[in-house]
Amino acid sequence: MKIAVCCSSTDDIDKRYLESSKKLLEQIFKRDNDLVFGAMNNGIMGIAYKTAKQYNRKVTGIAPEIYKDDFKSLDCDTEILTQCVNERTEALVNNSDVLLFLPGGIGTIYEFISAIEMKRSKEFDKPIILYNETGFFNEMMHMLDKVYQRNFTSPKVRTSYNVANDYIAVLDLLGKADLAKRKEKLARKIGISYEQLIEMDDEEIEKCIEQKTGKKITWPKGAKVDGLPIRTMKEVDNRIDSFKKDSGWER
Repeated sequence: MKIAVCCSSTDDIDKRYLESSKKLLEQIFKRDNDLVFGAMNNGIMGIAYKTAKQYNRKVTGIAPEIYKDDFKSLDCDTEILTQCVNERTEALVNNSDVLLFLPGGIGTIYEFISAIEMKRSKEFDKPIILYNETGFFNEMMHMLDKVYQRNFTSPKVRTSYNVANDYIAVLDLLGKADLAKRKEKLARKIGISYEQLIEMDDEEIEKCIEQKTGKKITWPKGAKVDGLPIRTMKEVDNRIDSFKKDSGWER
């Protein structure tokens, strides 16, 4: 998946924020994930960049015109320049599958609030994850709770993002997001909606695939569609791609 990492770009912060973030980012980029970020090589943002490069992940850097010189210290696979900070936030959303927020300053908080508002306004429907292992965001969460409690914003908005208090919780949320993405891909391949797919049992999906490809496919023993292991989902994707090639079936 392409993960937008929004975070601090300064080295002059308490080392516990750097260490906590590094621990998480190591786990993320050990796995099959690529980085989308604000194109700076310092602070937590620099840790994200260096870790992604260490594991040979693709890196997309996004910066407003005023910070274009920051690309000189980076080796991004893709560089995106925007006219302003607002456009950079939109580009971070548009070029990622998940938005992950780590400790950061005004820019990070701005991006987090903007992402919530964009999702609330149905401009996108991607996971938003706030990593709060160090308690850095506690005061901001209290402020948002007050906004909900006093009816300035619907409490339903609280469901548009997830707060993770340790790196294991983040990895679990990323795994669920990856699985949902693969289910959507499977649904497109067999010509049904995602909503239809998650309501079908294994036999119904097998029958649908057989009708589309002319070949029978069976799920591995014990696998379930809702909660299917990611490794198994990749295997199913590969099988369907093979069927499509052999049978001449087009999506």
